[in-house]
Amino acid sequence: MADGPVAHDTTAALRQGSISRLEEGFRRHVDRSSSQASRDSRDEMLSLTPFIDCARRLGHDPAVVLGPIAADGAAWFRTTFETFVQRSDVTLGAFGWSVIETPDGPAYRFAWPRWSRLSDRALDVKGSQPLTDRLEDGGPDRG
Repeated sequence: MADGPVAHDTTAALRQGSISRLEEGFRRHVDRSSSQASRDSRDEMLSLTPFIDCARRLGHDPAVVLGPIAADGAAWFRTTFETFVQRSDVTLGAFGWSVIETPDGPAYRFAWPRWSRLSDRALDVKGSQPLTDRLEDGGPDRG
């Protein structure tokens, strides 16, 4: 799986143990997200999760180190960040992320949970095709 910019920047910061590297990556993310026409805060929460996790792993309060950078973003981004960073239920697993060990060191990876295969008799709502024909593994490229 090719890494997307979120996984790339948070992985680099984690491996280097560098809060400044994390801040640089977050600044790029804020600029990218703020310039997008689509403003879905649910999608943004998925992208914010590894930045928040990485700040904590590096021994910093994400609201303190990332908040001033988020404040430079679009109003919707600031609101999403300020609300999300205060939540106590933000974990990698809850938002589809994990840290895996690779030969190069730890790395952030995003993956939607896999659907278990359903019985071939499981039908969709209309009863016209097996539901298993419609389910796919994976999700948006967050990595």
